[in-house]
Amino acid sequence: MMSMSGKFKLWVIHALLGLECIHAAEPHHDATDSGDTAGAQKMKRVIEEEHEIGFIQTLLVHPTPISVRQSDYQTIEVYESDHFGKVFLLDEALQLTERDAPHYNEMLAHVPMMEYLAVQQPDEGGAINALVIGGGDGYVTSELLKYPNVLIDHVDLDKE
Repeated sequence: MMSMSGKFKLWVIHALLGLECIHAAEPHHDATDSGDTAGAQKMKRVIEEEHEIGFIQTLLVHPTPISVRQSDYQTIEVYESDHFGKVFLLDEALQLTERDAPHYNEMLAHVPMMEYLAVQQPDEGGAINALVIGGGDGYVTSELLKYPNVLIDHVDLDKE
């Protein structure tokens, strides 16, 4: 067991927080017409279904991915959407979009940080240590860097 040194520790955990239903979803991809007039670009549908709660979500993305990588653990894909900007998928399951990611990740970073600062005020110039588990997209880490004197350890299963 590792001992914790220093009195200013902050643990920010971003492992599956609020995403359990998305990870359990059954993703589907199929190319389809966007519904526009003849000659319109074919769009790919990213469909997430969560049968237990009756949730279905469909995003239309451009059919050619911006990036596709296969890591030791998962397939990583990024697509472009006209409405949502970049769309990030892991193993065909929607993770986040460029349009909604800031709102979600601000809550994961700022709420714990404000709670911590309300209870403990670091000494002048003293560092606040934060641990981010998961969150490979880097949004939570970027939000934490908005605070002065924050030292961040970021741990993720996948190096990609």
